[in-house]
Amino acid sequence: MPPKTTALPHQAAKLSWACPIVVFVLVALEGQVGARVIIGVIIELIALLLIVVGLISGVIALFGISKHGTKGILAPAIVGIILNGLLLFIFVTTLLRLYGMFQPHTYDWSTGMPSLEDQVTAFQQAEKRWPTNYDDLVSFMKQSNSEFVPTSYDRIDFETKPDGNLEIVVYVFNSGFTNHIILKAPPKI
Repeated sequence: MPPKTTALPHQAAKLSWACPIVVFVLVALEGQVGARVIIGVIIELIALLLIVVGLISGVIALFGISKHGTKGILAPAIVGIILNGLLLFIFVTTLLRLYGMFQPHTYDWSTGMPSLEDQVTAFQQAEKRWPTNYDDLVSFMKQSNSEFVPTSYDRIDFETKPDGNLEIVVYVFNSGFTNHIILKAPPKI
């Protein structure tokens, strides 16, 4: 007697490989939507849901092999699990990369560049010392393949304190702006 192709494992196997196809169509449609962020987020969440459903369906299909045999179940379920697994991997790695981009950093909104604090911290991590002056920092940022754009400060003073912390005083004379920044020294290892 031929296997019943309407059984749950057969349907789950079909769903497993069909979900990635629907995800590809959704992602293609997302590109056509344009700049509507909320619609893009909704499409991404639907795509993630479909990826998870596809993975679960593939696993459910594999559990039905003992009762219904491998014909019409094994290949579609394996293909679905592999495709959904790859899509989930891409989704998670992209999400982690974006999460890293949104870690607490401060930016100079006039230039779109990392703030002075972030630049000095990058210098300290790479050079294992604080910059001695602004030229020292600018030179480092230019050498580190940064798209560094010096902000128009009139004067910046760097002073390493006895406790190892760095005090930065920023002066912009035409606006009367003065800012004191204290950066803590990294712990000694």
